[in-house]
Amino acid sequence: MLRSQTYLGTLFFLVLFSVSGRAWAEVAPLFHVETGASTLLTDRYNDKFDFGFHVNARLGLRVAGPLSVQISSTNMWFPVEGEDFGTLNTVQGGLRIWHRLNGGEGRIGGPYVDANAGVGFTGDLLRFVFDFAVGWDFTVTRWLGLGPSFRYLHIVQSEDANVPDDGYFLVFGLG
Repeated sequence: MLRSQTYLGTLFFLVLFSVSGRAWAEVAPLFHVETGASTLLTDRYNDKFDFGFHVNARLGLRVAGPLSVQISSTNMWFPVEGEDFGTLNTVQGGLRIWHRLNGGEGRIGGPYVDANAGVGFTGDLLRFVFDFAVGWDFTVTRWLGLGPSFRYLHIVQSEDANVPDDGYFLVFGLG
C-alpha cells in the first residue's frame, strides 16, 4: 500500500509543481471528505457482508475551469456475522468536475461528477479498482464542499482468484 501511495503522491506533486507561476494564481486546492453507507451488489459477497460504512478523503487541484485532478484514499468496513470486519482500502487518482452555480459566489455550490482508478487492498490481496460518482457540493469555503454523494465502486478480480467474481459496490454518503 505504501508503494501505491508514494506513486500517487509523487504524481500529484509533479502536477502541482508543473504549473507555471502565472497559472498558479488560477489553480485552487480542493479538499473533500466523504462518509456514509456502503453495500455490495455482487450476490456472492452480499450474502456474506452486511451494509458497511466508509470514509474517504480526496485532495485535488483545480486546473481548468471546473476541472480538477485529485488523489484519494478510501477506507471501507463491512460487518460479517461471527468474524472480523471485511475491509477495503483504496488509493486512487482521478478527475473531478465541480460546476459551481452563481459564478462560484455564495453557498449554493453545485453538482459534481468524478472518476477515479487505482489499487484496492482487501485483506492481503491487491486489486485494480475504479469508481464513478455524482453529487452536489454546497460551498463551505472556497476550497471545501459538503453535500450528498452517490458512488459506484468496482473491484476487478483476477481470473485465478479463489473467488473470481468482481466486487460491485454502491456507496451513499455525505461529503
